Amino acid sequence: MDILNFISWIRGKRQVTSVDPARSLLPVALKDGRRDDDYLTGAISVQDFTAQVASVIPSGAQGPIGPQGVPGPVGPAGLNWQGSWSALNSYVLDDAVGYAGASWFCINPTAPSAIPPNADLTNWALLASQGATGSQGPQGIQGVQGPSGSGLPGTIVSQTQWWSGTQWAPSTGLSHNGMGNVGINSTPSGSYKLYINATTGAGIRMVNLTAGGGIGNQLQTPSATFQWGINPPSNPIPNSVYFTTNGAYPIKFATGGVDKMLIAANGDVYIGATTVIGPERLSVAGGNIFITDVGRGIVTYSPDGTKWRITVDNTGAVIATLYP
Repeated sequence: MDILNFISWIRGKRQVTSVDPARSLLPVALKDGRRDDDYLTGAISVQDFTAQVASVIPSGAQGPIGPQGVPGPVGPAGLNWQGSWSALNSYVLDDAVGYAGASWFCINPTAPSAIPPNADLTNWALLASQGATGSQGPQGIQGVQGPSGSGLPGTIVSQTQWWSGTQWAPSTGLSHNGMGNVGINSTPSGSYKLYINATTGAGIRMVNLTAGGGIGNQLQTPSATFQWGINPPSNPIPNSVYFTTNGAYPIKFATGGVDKMLIAANGDVYIGATTVIGPERLSVAGGNIFITDVGRGIVTYSPDGTKWRITVDNTGAVIATLYP
């Protein structure tokens, strides 16, 4: 049933003649002049009703735009992403960081601290936790082989890790190249097995704080061992610094790459020479022995065991005086 016949039926009419004299809008069943209420069993639908009204009543003009409404309240402040959490950084309210696979936001200002967010719930709140590990994807195709490197074997440097108290973290202070070369505060250098970059001015410190303890260090080859350290208090010469070898080997001292002094295996000392130049316990080559204090000299024994000090007078004459 169309809308015009519906309106006609409401007004008590049986046929529509005034609005649609040609009956072009009437159902076929009503165009033969029969009563339209005989066909009310097919109820009018909303779609039919809307379509009939739209075809008869034209749309009006669009009205003017209304005034703009008042602004709404200001929303809460957003978070400020600061990247991965660092024990060296300070954080303020609403700073957000990533740590241990989760994200956290600061609820109280914090100074640099070694306590990570997941152990400091007074100052941090969980924003999003790490999701479950997904299943392993299929293996990708093998890439093309890269060009050969120009470096020597073992030049790839790997950083060790340190335990922060809650997790392992990369260390920038200790690295190695996989070939047994280690760098402290630096990458390994050259062929040195241990390279230390003491940028702070500090070197190596070894301590033994146990009562009566000493410290020993050792360098060893297949045939010889060199040791140095500090003797313990129980040593005949307590707390003394010592240098020694494990056999009858000399100890040399050099400057500028040139040998300057040698302590032979039998204890003889050679200054200015590195080879035996006589049977004397002290030998000096290329120079003199200079005694600067007046009245001082060389002390020696006579055959009868008397101790004498040998000096000179103002004329250069040798003087021998008994030495206490």
